[in-house]
Amino acid sequence: MSKSIWELPAFKPFHGQFLARQREFRRREQYYNGAAYATELPGETADPLKQLYYNMVTPKVGQVNAAIKGLLDPIQPTVDIDVGLVPGGWITADPESQAMISEFLTALGWGDEEERWLINGASMGQAPLLIVNERYEGPHGEPLARIQLQALRPDSILVLYGHQRRLRRTIQMAIIVEQATGADGKPMEEATVITPTQIMDYRNGEPFALVGNSAARENELGFVPVVDVPFKVGADATMGKNSFCDVLPQLDAVNKTATQLSENIRKNSNPQWVVMTDDEMGNKAIERSDTTLWKLSSNGGVEAIVASLDIPGVMQLITATSEAMQKKLPQYLLHKIMGLNRVAYETVQLELMPLIIHIQRVRRSMDRGLGRAIQMAARVAMAEGVWAEYAPLAEAPPQFDLMRPVIPLSDNAKLDLEIKAAQLAMQVEALEAQRQLSGGEVVDDES
Repeated sequence: MSKSIWELPAFKPFHGQFLARQREFRRREQYYNGAAYATELPGETADPLKQLYYNMVTPKVGQVNAAIKGLLDPIQPTVDIDVGLVPGGWITADPESQAMISEFLTALGWGDEEERWLINGASMGQAPLLIVNERYEGPHGEPLARIQLQALRPDSILVLYGHQRRLRRTIQMAIIVEQATGADGKPMEEATVITPTQIMDYRNGEPFALVGNSAARENELGFVPVVDVPFKVGADATMGKNSFCDVLPQLDAVNKTATQLSENIRKNSNPQWVVMTDDEMGNKAIERSDTTLWKLSSNGGVEAIVASLDIPGVMQLITATSEAMQKKLPQYLLHKIMGLNRVAYETVQLELMPLIIHIQRVRRSMDRGLGRAIQMAARVAMAEGVWAEYAPLAEAPPQFDLMRPVIPLSDNAKLDLEIKAAQLAMQVEALEAQRQLSGGEVVDDES
């Protein structure tokens, strides 16, 4: 009896690929939620010598932990800034379709899913969307359908594309695997496999029929209703870049060094000790026990023989990584601008140009992905015979305005732009009047 879908011969060849994606996405997420670093302060022990060693290293490790916490603190705001700026109201290039798209997204239950989708992309680099179609009976027994746009965690899905050139970007199979808790309180695996022709549900590796469905059924849509959206397109065609991808190598270096530091402390928790004294005891072996008392002269001391802990080196690495983050993460520029007093909108745009370019690159990918998902959902609605008013959305993916503002205009900035536009219009009118008076030539006052 199988306990996982990955034990089945049909899916076992894809298990390694699924695990590789899962490991990478979870590694990135750990930096976002602060779980990447596991350097713990030593605790208390009944062994007086071990406690003495702990007392020696605790302040040093505490200094490193505080520095690492300070290093990770900007990661969440970095993600939050992208989540807040990327949508831009999802303004469309065609104003006439704006209301229809907004209404359709509301009907799809897009509200909270939008935020989950954006956080998945900004923190892990990939933001898959699944169009869920649930059939049910109305109050009079009539068949109805509930269509939803659902954000999936990228570490729970493997998307396989066609090998032929014409099918290169066409999804041929989506394997969704999630861990859940059963009615008996025990963990269980739930999986769904979708191909253009079939949908199959599994529980703990065995076919499982969900309510109102059979375990294996025909996919009447004829396509896989999944869009696997990279947050920001990079060199890796199978995995997008997240909000802080440019500093991941530096964060990995700090993580590795901090882990080594923690391991050194654990390995040396029972060190050998050297007693330094100028009396006769200094030339004799001392038996160690929990009740041993050492009487030392005024210039004596006790030292542990352990591998040195390069605390200054670790601190230098953390400082260098912090400086690199300030240079490489465009989201840091917002903090710089926020520290200034009244600044012209044009100056803000210029100072934040790296951030604006970053957001526009993200929008290029996320806009395209959301547009494809909307078209797919409209096609599902047409197949189910519901929401006929949204039929135009099934014809082609809606195009969002890539140049919609990244930094919203304040009331003062809007007023300044309106005044400048009015001044420019007056100058144009004056030049036109001057041209007419001069018989078609503009007179240069300085000539």
